[in-house]
Amino acid sequence: MTVGCASTPEVAESFTDDTGVAASALAAFASGQPVVLLATGVSAMPPQLVIAAQRVEPAQMAFMVRYTSGFISVCLPTSRCDELVLPIFANDKCLVGEPLPGVSVDALDGVGTGISAVDRCLTARRLANPSATAQDFRRPGHVVPLRVPDACRDRADSLPAAALGLCRLTGLVEATVMGDLVGDDAEVMTAAEAAGFAARHELTCVAVADVIRLAIPLRTGVVS
Repeated sequence: MTVGCASTPEVAESFTDDTGVAASALAAFASGQPVVLLATGVSAMPPQLVIAAQRVEPAQMAFMVRYTSGFISVCLPTSRCDELVLPIFANDKCLVGEPLPGVSVDALDGVGTGISAVDRCLTARRLANPSATAQDFRRPGHVVPLRVPDACRDRADSLPAAALGLCRLTGLVEATVMGDLVGDDAEVMTAAEAAGFAARHELTCVAVADVIRLAIPLRTGVVS
């Protein structure tokens, strides 16, 4: 794996507009490796560990559970969530146009309790399967679909949008496993800490803004 993110706080906090690093992140993501996704700005979401859902393996899911909050989401377009009958978990009219969690699920076949890394891996891969239907899942479960609406897909500060952008840019099914990175102190990592984490584990990290910038032309057909 390629380390494409500096481990110093100064660089991590201003990590953006690096096409070479973005290319390394896309290559890692396409090969099924975890990638660290960094947002910028005062109100930025915590750094995320993301993996292509169709490529995730049990060992990678276990790695994600170990180094995140353990609350595992799978980002999906809202339209796909509707097809799978994964409605919004709690209807908040103040958050129209924002990514919202859907009803949690487990894959129906081949899954035990649903909580193990093996089970959650199977559920994530099932969510990424274009042939899957609503009947392939039981509700509630242990994997939370995150409904990502078109309204936020071009926003340079949207981590869920960038998570799906990685799929589009690599030709993978738009389904990304995602979790907040958490340190040994049980606190959510800062951007600088996430950069150091990436370096220690030989992972690539990339800025949300860079992914969105590259993904917009593919999604809209408009090249700036």
